[in-house]
Amino acid sequence: MAVVKGDNHILECSKISSATLGEIAWMEIFVEDLPIIIFEGSEKKSHLQKYDNFAVETGGNMIYWNLLIDDITPSDEGTYACSLKSHTAESHSATRTVEVAHQYFDISLSDKSTPDDILAEYGETLQLTCQTIGARPALELNWYQRMAPQPEYHQIHTGYTQITTNNTLDTATYDTTNVLQYYVHKDYHLGEIKCETAGQTAIPSDDDVISFEVLWLPDVQLSYNADKMLVVCESSANPPVVESQYAIIIHGNVYRGSTLDIHIIKKTTITCEATNMVGTGSAAITVSLAAPSLPSFGLLVTSMVLTLLFYYV
Repeated sequence: MAVVKGDNHILECSKISSATLGEIAWMEIFVEDLPIIIFEGSEKKSHLQKYDNFAVETGGNMIYWNLLIDDITPSDEGTYACSLKSHTAESHSATRTVEVAHQYFDISLSDKSTPDDILAEYGETLQLTCQTIGARPALELNWYQRMAPQPEYHQIHTGYTQITTNNTLDTATYDTTNVLQYYVHKDYHLGEIKCETAGQTAIPSDDDVISFEVLWLPDVQLSYNADKMLVVCESSANPPVVESQYAIIIHGNVYRGSTLDIHIIKKTTITCEATNMVGTGSAAITVSLAAPSLPSFGLLVTSMVLTLLFYYV
């Protein structure tokens, strides 16, 4: 069982058989060493500094003999047993591990100061670093993402983890760093990336979240409607392209705006440029229209001559 550093903890021991208080011992037991008797009844037997914060309490009619550990620290980790001094097989034991909450937890971008929001360009790779300092045991760090308008987070690649040990007078704590290389997509232009801790049972998990917006160059679509004699320029972009940042170019002439009324009667190349804060995207089309057919001059003269002869006759 894990407990949190600084808590006051109770190890319970109910009455064993018909033993009297003086026949009960609280001890710490070890795998490869003899046990250390801490209390016999309510009398403290060990004067090791480790047990300075240990005490016992008894209930009415000696129903229980509980071991109290005040302000528990990692050095108090161990397996403790209450048993009959004369019959250690009849005992109750419990193992306690002590968890230490992290002192620092944060996400940074490319080893820079922590961002509140990220503006990232489509196709870019972000290096995100998640770090905790001073935890026990060493924490796991997991990455999740949520893309608007989806409400749920989904786990993504865990990244590269490095763990550093800090040895103190009390006992070791650990720093954990996880680096994620995140490729920016434009399926959804708004999202969140979350780093979440794992690996402790007595201390709830913690998380840190950054929001990001994906920016991308205008993807331009250009068309010409011959019936309406209308050029239309559209784009998919973030941020969106404003009307004044469209340019339709024909024969070197530049027309501002996303639409243009024009009658094209011969083969012509039309270009549209759309600009936002990321840059300029463009598209071009070639319009080739057949000239309207006219009756030949020879047929027209022949028709006039035949008409004149008819009236003369």
